[in-house]
Amino acid sequence: MNTHRYTPKLIVEDKDNPRFNIPLYQRLFAWGEEQVKGLLFDLKEHFASTEDSAPYYLGMLSCIGKGKIYDLIDGQQRFTVMTLMAIVLRAYDSRWDDFLCRGRRLNFVARHKDREYLLAAIGCKTDLVAEPNERMASGINIIKAFMREEFDTDKERCIFASNTFERLSFFFS
Repeated sequence: MNTHRYTPKLIVEDKDNPRFNIPLYQRLFAWGEEQVKGLLFDLKEHFASTEDSAPYYLGMLSCIGKGKIYDLIDGQQRFTVMTLMAIVLRAYDSRWDDFLCRGRRLNFVARHKDREYLLAAIGCKTDLVAEPNERMASGINIIKAFMREEFDTDKERCIFASNTFERLSFFFS
């Protein structure tokens, strides 16, 4: 990994198939409705007002590498919300399934309940999750509502999902 621009598409295409851990010392996922909706509306506005290839910059994510696995030391909130977006947007662009990597792209190292919830939300775990992560569940519901309410057709939803996959950009350091 280096400081080049990445997108979900480029992560999927990376031959090393990078995966990311959220270390124990990172805070719990804390984004609420304001942050999730803010990102979604920013993306929608950006895609509507720029040329087809213009990236939307999510910012810098800092990692410590251990082979093909990276500990996210800064940016875990953004990467987690990107994963929640992938869970919803894969209904409109199947490439998001490749980003999710059957639940292996993002791992909560010491938070087994969060890990179980995420696997269940992705569909990789079929048994009942005892304690769902309310913040993550809320994030997924906000994204679903946004897709339903902000776009009139599935074609528009597919375009948004594709644009997000190809143009949502961030840097790793």
